[in-house]
Amino acid sequence: MGKKKQSKPREEDRGPAEDTAMEAMDAPEVIVVDAPVSEKAENSVSAEAGVAKGVAGNGSGEEMLSDTADITEQMTQLERETHELKETLLRKMAEFENLKKRTAREKEEAVRYGTAAVLTRLLEVLDNFDRALLLDPDSEGFDIHSFYEGMKLISKHLLDILRGEGLIEIDPKGEPFDPFFHEAMMREESADLPDNMVIEVFQKGYKLKDRLLRPARVKVSVRPKAAPVEEDAADSAEPAGEESES
Repeated sequence: MGKKKQSKPREEDRGPAEDTAMEAMDAPEVIVVDAPVSEKAENSVSAEAGVAKGVAGNGSGEEMLSDTADITEQMTQLERETHELKETLLRKMAEFENLKKRTAREKEEAVRYGTAAVLTRLLEVLDNFDRALLLDPDSEGFDIHSFYEGMKLISKHLLDILRGEGLIEIDPKGEPFDPFFHEAMMREESADLPDNMVIEVFQKGYKLKDRLLRPARVKVSVRPKAAPVEEDAADSAEPAGEESES
């Protein structure tokens, strides 16, 4: 038996169901084919962009490494300088404490032994007094006048030493009375001098440079009061009149 030749269906014999089925089959093919292609394209574009950025940013990365190295070196330098300054500060503080202790010790020694130089010079005066006191006034050849002149020389030597240390005498005889440097021991009427003049000095005063050590003890003048002449004359006239009446 021979095969029957199948005739192709005519286009007009196709129904709407077959057309709809064909369109439904074509739609998934477009979606399945297009989706993988778009993802690969995006991945390739992003990879190329990353490579381009890496190539473009290669120079800036080296600069960042260089800046980091510079900062690290600067920090190391600052730490070293800070350590040196700290050691210097500790050393200066120790030196200052030693200076304070040494200054306090020298001040204490100056207060305790500050008069050593003056006393050394006064020892010469003391030696002269010892020599003078060795003389026996009852011995033959003792001259009282020579002894007196020797005492005057010793006194002058002593006064010269004290003046060299800043001692100033206060001998205000004939000067106005000054309560800051004089001490009035008594007053005396004097018609020849004005009020508050120093007539006599009982004891000299002394100053150490500008500071008063001891005031001078003095006698001060006072003007005498005028006698009441009129009253005395009236008293003397009354008895004379009574006698005349009797």
